[in-house]
Amino acid sequence: MTNSVLPQALDTGRLTVLTGCEANGLVERGSVERDTVDRGSVEHGSVDRGSGDRADTAVSADYCADGVAFTRRDVYSGRVFGHHVVRARHVILAAGAFFSSTLLLRSRGLPASVRARIERTIFLQPHAQVFGLFDRPVTQHGVIDGDRYLPYHGVPAIYNFTGMLRTHGFFWLASILFPANLATFVSHLPPEEHDAIVRQFHLTTSVTLTIRDAPARARIVLKDGRPVLDFQESRQDIERVRAAMLAAARGFLRVGARRVFLPLLDPPRIEREADLRALETRRFGYDEVLLYSDHTSGGMPIGIDARRGAVNEYGQIFGTSNVWVTDASVFPSACGVNPSWTIMALSHRAASHLSDRLSGRFGGMRDTMARHAGMKMTPARTEAR
Repeated sequence: MTNSVLPQALDTGRLTVLTGCEANGLVERGSVERDTVDRGSVEHGSVDRGSGDRADTAVSADYCADGVAFTRRDVYSGRVFGHHVVRARHVILAAGAFFSSTLLLRSRGLPASVRARIERTIFLQPHAQVFGLFDRPVTQHGVIDGDRYLPYHGVPAIYNFTGMLRTHGFFWLASILFPANLATFVSHLPPEEHDAIVRQFHLTTSVTLTIRDAPARARIVLKDGRPVLDFQESRQDIERVRAAMLAAARGFLRVGARRVFLPLLDPPRIEREADLRALETRRFGYDEVLLYSDHTSGGMPIGIDARRGAVNEYGQIFGTSNVWVTDASVFPSACGVNPSWTIMALSHRAASHLSDRLSGRFGGMRDTMARHAGMKMTPARTEAR
């Protein structure tokens, strides 16, 4: 999506892309942080020097951002060239759940009430792979495309077995299968056995498990200015991981797998269904499972008011007049599936509302949706033209 939209945005002449920069946080209107950069100065390679003293007075309840502070540095050596501010009438955060929250937490002058609202649960949506080893080849040799090896594995990666998501909190998807994946998930084996299994790559296939998680604790905190995830998995999520592994292992065994490899640091040997008893009774935590996080969300949930969320229905942060969030940070819970279309829809909604607001069309998203649908809106009802 970025690759297709970015060139179009640049062609409008209204977008400036800064590279080799590290965003530090928002700057409150009325304060000055180092150098100030506006769009014109960026284009012409000059920097406007800011003037005045930093405001030390208490921030009003309605926080107004003047822009985003950033550091210019060499990406190879780390050498810092300067600290600057990009001025903006509105600031829209879309750095992902982890870093959008981080930018706000780094922002000086942000009211405590606003800061408290963004210290909400981050959802990791954990993934893991379960492999089955069969007696006959279940994959084929792939092709070399440039410097990439593209395997054929017989099942399109778009297959998503989502039927168990609503009732069990997890689902399977057909894995993109590479030898390196297999090597990683059987890394617990002794060297000789590990080598023998990897050489049988085409006798294996796998499914990826995705958990719709609800952690006991998962929030971004700053440690020496760097974001750290303060995390504790919940018992419910551990049981979902267990149930997902059991379901996948049983599925493989029932279609003929002679061995199943579970994503544990020290997994039991699984060759028949009776072996799964060891997994059913085992106590474990996330630190014993080979999990990875994909589609991270949350941190600044959408809500009807400031008591129940961090942003309103258009992504504007409660307690601010010009700060917006348009990424997965606004999810109030983990969606459990790929959220790309949902993020695009929420971003379009926020952009349409902000566009109407800046152009003086105060009807906002309600009127925008009506225009797109070819409808005329009235206070009482919708009438078709």
